Amino acid sequence: MPRLQKLKRDIPGIELRVRVTDDVAHLRLDEFDLAIFYRKERPIGVWLSELGQEEVVPVSARGMANLMEQRAPVLISIEDSMREWQDWSDWWRSSHLLPPQDAIQWKLGDYGLCVAAASQGLGATLGWTWLIRDQLDSGALVPVHSHAMRSEGKFYLMRPADRHQRKIVREVSDWLIADNHKTAR
Repeated sequence: MPRLQKLKRDIPGIELRVRVTDDVAHLRLDEFDLAIFYRKERPIGVWLSELGQEEVVPVSARGMANLMEQRAPVLISIEDSMREWQDWSDWWRSSHLLPPQDAIQWKLGDYGLCVAAASQGLGATLGWTWLIRDQLDSGALVPVHSHAMRSEGKFYLMRPADRHQRKIVREVSDWLIADNHKTAR
């Protein structure tokens, strides 16, 4: 949402329709002008701009103990049938650690719920730093372990390759790419 505030300020009068879905496989090219997706494989049939690879680190509310020092940590993750997102099993493998024996698994319906639960101190979730940069910067979420895993996929800005790109779409596309470069620094 903070990026939408900046977009509204930088491109006054813009009209938006935002649809949130992880189901890129069923997305029709006539349904969007621009789309941002995380993909393990580079999509084809669309114009692409790579926005970046992700670092993934366990996060929770300020004041929570280090993940490995918690007696029965609640590990919050997405219940994801698409399986594009990396999960706790991937992070444990990457960190060369084993989860605490008494760890409790919570599966929630989307990433926003996972972030909200972690922000409220209900447990730890995997923080996709590109998505939660504002919460990390404000201290609403803090790392609860020092190991950061590199994601297998990347975030892409996509647009249909077979359609004329309207001026406003080019303007928003350029803005998203420029804002991403500022945010990544």
